[in-house]
Amino acid sequence: MKKNKLHQIKNSGFKTPEDYFSNLEETILTQINLEEKVTRTGHKTPENYFESLEDRIIPRISKNQESKVISLVSKRTIIAITSIAAAIALLFNLVVFDNSISFDGIETETLENYVLSQEFETLDLEAEIIEDIDISSFISDEAISDASLENYLLNTSDLEDFISE
Repeated sequence: MKKNKLHQIKNSGFKTPEDYFSNLEETILTQINLEEKVTRTGHKTPENYFESLEDRIIPRISKNQESKVISLVSKRTIIAITSIAAAIALLFNLVVFDNSISFDGIETETLENYVLSQEFETLDLEAEIIEDIDISSFISDEAISDASLENYLLNTSDLEDFISE
């Protein structure tokens, strides 16, 4: 309380209208006199109203009256759902998500496995390769020693690649 200084407040914050307590007795007595003079509420129901109410309402209600049924599956909802599905399918098939594959991205081992699993006729393949190659362009004028050739083959490649069955 000391923190908020509530112990120092002199005004309670509540106010009463002027002459409220001096006129209070007259106001209460006037209200009592009015209640004694008024004996009826002003509202009156006709005689036998609640007994005949059911007889008047039931003929108005038709038991054969069909209620309106709204189907959950309509042509409009089917079109809306299919259009949303088509938009999502189109979104995933756009060029934005296109990851094109190039030979740079393919691993060497995968390419070797593909070539090994395919059955090529070696004669046709060799004929295609040999026809277009001019061997004379590969032969250089410099002589290659047997030692350097053997060194190159041992260090750079597998000998199993050169062994034919």
